[in-house]
Amino acid sequence: MFAATNGTMQGAHSGAGAAPIWRRVEEGLFWAFVLLVADAPIWLGSNRPFAWYVNAAGTGCLMIAVLAVLLMSGQGRRLWIAGEKLRAPVLCFSLVVAWILIQMVPGIYGEAASPWWPLAGEALGRELPDRITLAPTLTFIALGRLLTDAGVFWLAFQLCRDRDRARLLLIAVFATGCLVAAYALFDLAAGYADVLWIAKTAYRNDATGTFIVRNVFALYSGIAAFAGFELFWQAIRARRIWTAGLLATGLLVLLAAIVLSHSRAASAIVLFCLFVMGLVRAATLAKSRAVLLYNLALGLGLLGAATLVAVSVLESRLLRLDDDWEGRLAIYRLVWGAIQTRPLAGFGYGTFELMFPAFRDMSGWSSTSWVYAHNSYLETLAGLGIPAGALLWAAILTPCFRCAGAILKPNRDLGAARVAVATFLALGLHSFVDFSIQIQGVSITALALLGAGYARAS
Repeated sequence: MFAATNGTMQGAHSGAGAAPIWRRVEEGLFWAFVLLVADAPIWLGSNRPFAWYVNAAGTGCLMIAVLAVLLMSGQGRRLWIAGEKLRAPVLCFSLVVAWILIQMVPGIYGEAASPWWPLAGEALGRELPDRITLAPTLTFIALGRLLTDAGVFWLAFQLCRDRDRARLLLIAVFATGCLVAAYALFDLAAGYADVLWIAKTAYRNDATGTFIVRNVFALYSGIAAFAGFELFWQAIRARRIWTAGLLATGLLVLLAAIVLSHSRAASAIVLFCLFVMGLVRAATLAKSRAVLLYNLALGLGLLGAATLVAVSVLESRLLRLDDDWEGRLAIYRLVWGAIQTRPLAGFGYGTFELMFPAFRDMSGWSSTSWVYAHNSYLETLAGLGIPAGALLWAAILTPCFRCAGAILKPNRDLGAARVAVATFLALGLHSFVDFSIQIQGVSITALALLGAGYARAS
């Protein structure tokens, strides 16, 4: 009896000591996740296959490790709770993934199959199995990137429930954005015209940081600025003056880089979203109408000053349309026409570059090759079809709306949710005219913030 009692006491004692061990392991996994998110924009904005594979491998390994830790530490209930809270977006996303897999399946018959496979078979002199997608390899790669982004969201949701961890994620995003922006300003001032070790072939007089395209860089810097703006507010409320000064300096670096990117749409969208963040803060913190009106006047003044600075630097670029707008509008018309030819099945996820030349004409615009549609909504519909495209948007918008509803309630520490709402408001607007959300340096950062914000808001 004594031995049994002693064994029981030892087991309980070791179980009590196991919990701190698992907490330390989970803490280590959190910092590995932060490193993954911070690293995504560094290597050319993760806009190269090597970066896609590294991000996919890192995300997959972290997901397996987090699952193992939760199960082995007796925290399996967290997975059940997460499943309940993520039911709607997971259902929508799962249907999209299932449809993408169906697009790649050989032997599809009827109107769903692409009519181009028989033509390709005739050209090659052999029979090819019909599929929905035009290029299974491209669709498979695009699916891998989509699953990576979803994995980042899930990891953030699991690892950033704690307020301090969510705040550390904001600090990491802001610090990485400041480093990228500082590099962009240094590169521009020194006249190197490089992106890391690669000489620029375009945007030689524009700030691009570690990104290839100035518009994507400007939008990413805006996301970092949203995180910095939220941290600045928190520092002001806590009366940490030196911290607030340091954050303000970083914000100035980010805003300067955005302006010097000479991206009209991104600059305007970032300023607008910062203004919206200020209004939301004022509405939730104001204890009287007079304080609210004061905050509103201050926000309008700051917005006006920032707009004057932007206009003075960008000059006529903000007052007139570049020649590429004619080309973009032509693309939008052609892509919409392509969507109408296959509105349900689509041409295959991630196959725009291969699909578009078949519908392209050369009237009134440049013969430059277009890898993206410069409108992520239209490109998604062309690849997935209208039903699956709508489901993908629903999977993203569901947590966004949850965060938006939560941040309007006072007395809740939801900094990550506020940054997530501002981020996807900016991405939602920018996606009408560009493809920032399709670059992993942006998408991984954005979905990490959304996962953390959703975890804090739900």
